[in-house]
Amino acid sequence: RVTFVSACCLEVSMLVNVYVEKNGEPLGCRQVKCESRMRELDQMLRSWDNPLEFMCQTLGFSPGNKEHLDNFLVSALQRNLPPHFNLLHTPTGHPHRAHASPEEYPTLLHFAARFGLEKLSWQLLECPGGEQACEIRNVCELTPAEMAEGAGHTKLANALRGYMVSRGRSTTIRAL
Repeated sequence: RVTFVSACCLEVSMLVNVYVEKNGEPLGCRQVKCESRMRELDQMLRSWDNPLEFMCQTLGFSPGNKEHLDNFLVSALQRNLPPHFNLLHTPTGHPHRAHASPEEYPTLLHFAARFGLEKLSWQLLECPGGEQACEIRNVCELTPAEMAEGAGHTKLANALRGYMVSRGRSTTIRAL
């Protein structure tokens, strides 16, 4: 099992610690340079009036077909997510505590919530670390539920809050 721990996944280039375990026994840790195009994607999406339309056009869907995009992203996540992968866990196995991130989209759940991608949001909640991602605040100190609410996705915002309440966690509802 390999666990990646990184403070920020939207950097163009960063060093990440790779922790290797075999049968629950740590085998070591090494720093690896990680190249990401997420920052570039973030900047491209910001330059468009309608980022979802841009994503649909890029993937060959009819413009603005959020449902098709949502289904495609869920399918892609299911196909490409390594088993037992949890970006939010530390090498000790303990999840990061809820915190504020210096990024607008510190997790994919924040992105999905902001753009009202309901199916993708639910799939991410089922992933290890999904519950913790609900509590992480972005650079504007917003949780995914608050981002969804602010973008007019009230149904998704209420569902995310309900999910946290059903898990015995409470998120403070703040005025936006």
